[in-house]
Amino acid sequence: RVVRLLTPPLVTGFTLLVTNSSLLSTIALVELTMAGKLLAERSGAVYEVFAAVAAFYVLLTLLAGLVLRRTEFRMRLEH
Repeated sequence: RVVRLLTPPLVTGFTLLVTNSSLLSTIALVELTMAGKLLAERSGAVYEVFAAVAAFYVLLTLLAGLVLRRTEFRMRLEH
């Protein structure tokens, strides 16, 4: 019962931690940006590569949010 009551605040806190953590954002963006930079240097398609990097980051964040919301929804149904 306690887990069900704590799930919504934990999900919200985890989502905020992932999206707002400067350390995690810095690490993730540096890795994505570095990979994009290397690919752009090889291919010469700078705008396309960084548009793909941005789309990947947004997709990753959206998927994490959906998984967390679904977990929260399932926990509410079990209540």
